[in-house]
Amino acid sequence: MTRILVSIPDDLHDVLRELAVRNRTSMSKLILAAVEDTYEDEIDAIVGERALARHLAEPSSYASWDEVKTRLRAQAEARLKQMSSAARRTDAVKKTPTKPRVRTRIGVQN
Repeated sequence: MTRILVSIPDDLHDVLRELAVRNRTSMSKLILAAVEDTYEDEIDAIVGERALARHLAEPSSYASWDEVKTRLRAQAEARLKQMSSAARRTDAVKKTPTKPRVRTRIGVQN
């Protein structure tokens, strides 16, 4: 993580400190969240532009959409298969016959 030095007016610093205490967070986290919220769209655009530039520079290092869909479909089918076999094991356990309970009466003799 990179640190930066930002100068802000003293009265704003005091208010931010109190706000951080009220929200049980640090001033750093408070300011970072405000910056991310304020510039969310611009940050997303720059991140996307950088990813596109990396892809264009070396396209072979990225998967095509068809490859991604194939992988995701295979993963989903494997999960369904696991869930199905787990359900069958659970059903088998439920269907296992159990011994009938024998009840005995304990009485007091005179």
